[in-house]
Amino acid sequence: MPYTEFFRRICGFDPYPFQVRFHDCEAAFRVLEAPTGLGKTRTVIADWLSGRSTTRLVYCLPGRALTRQVAHVARGMVPEDVKVFELMGGSEDIHEKIRPDQPAIIVGTQDVLVSRALNRGYALSPFRWPMDFGLLNNDVTWVFDEVQLLGEVVATGAQLAAFRKQLGTYGRAKCVWMTATLDRGWLKTADFSEEPAVIRLEADDLQRDDVNGRVTADKALAEATACDVPAECAAFVAKQHKENYLTLVIANTVVRAQEIWTELQRLKVVAKILHSRFRPCDRERAVDEILKIERGVIVSTQVIEAGVDINADLMITDVAPWASMVQRFGRVNRDGKKPHARIYWVRNPQRGKKAKLDGSQYLPYEADEVQKAIAELEKLRSAAPAGLAGRIAAPVPYRYVLRRSDLLDLFDTTPDLAGNQIDVSRFVRSGEETNVYVGWRSWPKEQEPFRRRFERDELCPVPFFPGKSDFKDWLKKNDAWSWNYAKKGRWEKVDPNRMYAGMRLLVRSEAGGYTSERGWLPESKAAVPDWQPGREAQPIQEEPSMDSDEMSETTTKGLAQHTDEVVEELCRLLEGIKVDLNGATSSLQRAARLHDWGKAHPIFQQTLHLEDLGDDPPDPLLAKQDRKKSRSRGHSRPGFRHELASALASLDAEEFLTAYLVAAHHGKVRMSIRSFGGEKARSEDIRVARGIQDSDKLFTADLGGGECMPEITLTLSAMDLGKNGWSDQAAKLLQAVGPFRLAYLELLLRAADERASEEGAQ
Repeated sequence: MPYTEFFRRICGFDPYPFQVRFHDCEAAFRVLEAPTGLGKTRTVIADWLSGRSTTRLVYCLPGRALTRQVAHVARGMVPEDVKVFELMGGSEDIHEKIRPDQPAIIVGTQDVLVSRALNRGYALSPFRWPMDFGLLNNDVTWVFDEVQLLGEVVATGAQLAAFRKQLGTYGRAKCVWMTATLDRGWLKTADFSEEPAVIRLEADDLQRDDVNGRVTADKALAEATACDVPAECAAFVAKQHKENYLTLVIANTVVRAQEIWTELQRLKVVAKILHSRFRPCDRERAVDEILKIERGVIVSTQVIEAGVDINADLMITDVAPWASMVQRFGRVNRDGKKPHARIYWVRNPQRGKKAKLDGSQYLPYEADEVQKAIAELEKLRSAAPAGLAGRIAAPVPYRYVLRRSDLLDLFDTTPDLAGNQIDVSRFVRSGEETNVYVGWRSWPKEQEPFRRRFERDELCPVPFFPGKSDFKDWLKKNDAWSWNYAKKGRWEKVDPNRMYAGMRLLVRSEAGGYTSERGWLPESKAAVPDWQPGREAQPIQEEPSMDSDEMSETTTKGLAQHTDEVVEELCRLLEGIKVDLNGATSSLQRAARLHDWGKAHPIFQQTLHLEDLGDDPPDPLLAKQDRKKSRSRGHSRPGFRHELASALASLDAEEFLTAYLVAAHHGKVRMSIRSFGGEKARSEDIRVARGIQDSDKLFTADLGGGECMPEITLTLSAMDLGKNGWSDQAAKLLQAVGPFRLAYLELLLRAADERASEEGAQ
């Protein structure tokens, strides 16, 4: 089918010439330069759908952006076999719903997507990090939308593209950068030396009336007078707004947006408010309401700059850096058909009544960049797109550059002895732009919080940065808890000085700090309502820990049966993926057969049979057991990991890649083997790690497929440092296979295991 016909069929209209040129360009790295409102989203999605040269399309939006409308556009274009996932802070785990062989479009913000691509997924269990790392770096096309707003991710995305090419991936790994204002020199990072193909508007595009109308759309531009403090701004809005207008008010900070909205309520002006500091369930409701509005007042923050198709008649906006101003202007008179469109900019936006003219009025932006924008705005009387391009040479938007050594360090997800992980915020969104994710619950006083797992809709992104912040001040009066994954797992009170970006924190509902209508509101004293009343009556899913083994708590199933099912599921996955595993298939299949061999350990069988077995093997050996029939709260040995026993049993007879994949299939034993605090061996001269002790035995085990393993004695000699130790061999394997490919192999085995376990539980 000709591409023009394909585009018309899925979009409902003929493509612009630049959209056809974008499709005809087969370069792995492309830059798409086009003004807002001309359909860049449909351009990249239609191109990907037409050829599907990669299984996944990852659509990355700026950190404050909204994902809802982009996901909505994608869902309206895709056939039934392509899934669309929308990721936000505290979001669902895509790997619980997506198969590596399943075509998918994944839409999310830079915080969520790039942290996962760096193997440190924000608001996500660390045991799941390697799955997303493999999923988002192999057989994938990345789209970075509105590049000029991405900050640190401009460099991080380019560096990751370079490392995928240098270190190798399974399947292709492509990148698209989209923008209305991009200095292509920004993409010239330490390791990315490629020259992306550039597609932009040309004469044949501008000859079309609808394109020319958008590019030349007039938008009268002027400075707003007496509009700095929220009360003045609200009064100005009330005066300028007309009954038949869609008026958009954009504030630089959540607090200022909330204050303007409150003042509008006092003036009896009905307005909707939107910002990034909502729980997902409340934000989705607000977005749905706003997208339906054709007339009225919307108060928003920078979330409106990208990913939202709003066509306002009137805008009052705080001044911001030039790139952000251009994006905001693009939300007014998008189609060029509003003859009286107007934009007013506010020179010194303030919080409350106290005026500050020391540069802090421009936060979260740098004062010098805002001053450059002001100098340019003073020259303009119109914000027509044709007159905005190339007016200011913007500085490089990032300070930190991901290096190869950083990436390799991040591959190891083992926490340090204090349970800490590497903070990647400097590569994602640094300074005052970082978030922690907060959930509110009620539980009896003087008790630890319930172990219930965090869910997507209860977590609110809250601003956090190393210096002073409203959240740190709030924590001086209120306690917060974080989940410690070590050993059996528990909630621990948080030291505000040891927080890091992406943490998930739990606070008492009675502490307040949030309302469903206004979002994060530290001055609110009202108890925060449960995001889902009656949730306590639902089956409990607990937060994972180093001890937990939730995949073994499904239904009663023998070891041989489950192993056969995993091997079969892996075969189906291997038939479905479109990539060549370069000879790793046999190791992967062998790992599937051996992955649960360690469940023949007496400790594991004791847990599932709920009795001390001594030296006698049970009949049958179990791989799964109904939670109600097995020992709750884990094994009798702290930290016991059956997959380490499986790997140790495999080491002598199998190649190391097989043993590594066996060990890594739960994300808890990967690059190193060491004990955790509280582990005690039978005597001081016996080594112990993850609940395994030297000279432990595995029962004779039927692993299905006609393969019966004899009784075997385990040794922890692999803990030794130096040549042929586990860490040494793992480092060599990482170098030989590469981090992206190795994580993808982990993903395939784990996906097969989880899929087989889920089907068995149904």
